[in-house]
Amino acid sequence: MLDWNHRQWSASQVSGSYGRDSRLFAPETVVLEWLGVGFQNRRILDIGVGGGRTTPHLLKISPHYVGIDYSEPMVRECLRQFPDVDFRVADARDLQEFAAEPFDFVLFSYNGIDNLNHEDRMKCLAEIRGVVAQDGAFVFSSHNRNRDRIPKPWSLEHFDFQRNPTLNPLKLARRSLNYAAGQLNNLRLSRQERYTEEYAIINDSGDQYRFLSYHISAEKQIAQLARVGFEVEMIIDTQGRVLDLAMARDITESWMIYYVCRPLKRSLRLS
Repeated sequence: MLDWNHRQWSASQVSGSYGRDSRLFAPETVVLEWLGVGFQNRRILDIGVGGGRTTPHLLKISPHYVGIDYSEPMVRECLRQFPDVDFRVADARDLQEFAAEPFDFVLFSYNGIDNLNHEDRMKCLAEIRGVVAQDGAFVFSSHNRNRDRIPKPWSLEHFDFQRNPTLNPLKLARRSLNYAAGQLNNLRLSRQERYTEEYAIINDSGDQYRFLSYHISAEKQIAQLARVGFEVEMIIDTQGRVLDLAMARDITESWMIYYVCRPLKRSLRLS
């Protein structure tokens, strides 16, 4: 799963397109407003930095910033835009190079952790716990397994005729190519899908069904984090609304959820 996803993220056209994006999602705006209050000039680790989308926003909070990504082309794109910033090619499953000096804030945005299978995800979370200061915070986002249904690759929904009933020929041709690509990608990847009581590995509809993604409900994610030494302080939906933790099992509308976590006082680390 990781090897396939890694090849997709390393494609030059992908890294270039992500390098042109500097927008924050609504929940990230909420997180950074909260973060700016108590984390000025403290150490920040930005995992899965991609093309540097979050970099300028985090640099406003602190210059003590490190951005890492598993994709070398993504890191090159970051350095092209921010040549004086500390970017490194690194694997989130092994953060030992940072263990000697913990970070006050660690971010893993845009469902980056969902590129990993279950075993690697648990290893990654344990490694992150090892580099977060005891009074620090970890924020990440993940696909919500309880969200509304995922459209099938052959669904005509992908043409979006309802909102665009009079597509011009160029747009129609482009969407037709994407429609065909989605079906081919799904044919290749759907056999690798996996469904368990705790989580699912799904060939999601994003980017023409190019990726396999980990999906988990908020309730299961909170329990999973507790196993590696984190407690969830806040959950935020795609609209930027802070949700009631007690209602975690009932979150169905938000396709991804942001989790704001703090280290447990007595944390456990995976062996």
